[in-house]
Amino acid sequence: MMAVFTALPRSAIGRCVHEFGQGGVRSIRGTVLGSENSNFYVHTLERRLVATVLEASSVAAPSFSACLAYALCLNGLPTPAPCCCTNAPLCATVGGMILVAGANLVGRVAILAGQAAASRAAGTLGVLHLACIGCMYYCPHIHGEAWVRASARLAAVHSPRGSQHALEHETSLLARLVLSPGYDRLPRGLCHYDLFQDNVSLVAPSRTARERLSGCFDFHFAGCGQLVMDAAILSEAWRAHCAGRERWYMARAALHAYQTLRPLARRERSCIIEALRAASIRFWTSRLCGYYRHRVAGIRSLHEPRAFRPAWHVRIAKPVDKRGT
Repeated sequence: MMAVFTALPRSAIGRCVHEFGQGGVRSIRGTVLGSENSNFYVHTLERRLVATVLEASSVAAPSFSACLAYALCLNGLPTPAPCCCTNAPLCATVGGMILVAGANLVGRVAILAGQAAASRAAGTLGVLHLACIGCMYYCPHIHGEAWVRASARLAAVHSPRGSQHALEHETSLLARLVLSPGYDRLPRGLCHYDLFQDNVSLVAPSRTARERLSGCFDFHFAGCGQLVMDAAILSEAWRAHCAGRERWYMARAALHAYQTLRPLARRERSCIIEALRAASIRFWTSRLCGYYRHRVAGIRSLHEPRAFRPAWHVRIAKPVDKRGT
């Protein structure tokens, strides 16, 4: 679900932007881009920003995501630097909610991008994982196994009867993966956990040049966890809007580009199928919860949950020929 749930007045956003040291506000426009937060395009006297109102977060999570984006920007990754100055914090409070702001990246959002864009996004994720090796910060993943099970219970109340049994079965498989003996021994680190098409921007230097990845953003769901799960989430997210063989080709391109920079360990390769299935369950429960949850929004665009439903029974019944013939 994409929406602007909190329509803030111009004066409130202007006061927060002024605290960040970005000057006066010229214009403010709400956008449907986002998942569970409210997002606004803000044009100030200094530059163009994206302001996000975090409606269900504590102070620790936004501070972690803002610090992570700032650290990645300093290390050369294409991430928007959060707004801050010498005497200003990374987060502001407006109406009892937390507001963060960052630079607006150039280019367009890669909503309907193909395999080339998926490969670039996966390569950027690999660089992110390598850059964060040895990082001493820690923040739990807010959309982990416990959140998936809670969202599944909420969605099961409103979903059709046929989907309830499938939802319960899929979430039990996720719990079995997390509780397996070798899961805790998988490589861990800082993960984005939400690097799908809406959180990647593409830009073409000229009309005849190929598009390149100009940046990745939205670190509000970032946290510490197994790196293979982050790669699986990216693969499942980018192939969700594909059909037929294209779904398999998209996942293969993303995982191949990721392993070009950070090859998966033997233990990660042995559980990659379970990780892909767990990522698919996460997206399905997230879309079901957002679809059946009634929230008042000024700007709202719903995702159809059936597009994210795991199709493992189809894959088993009709295996894809990997030779492409």
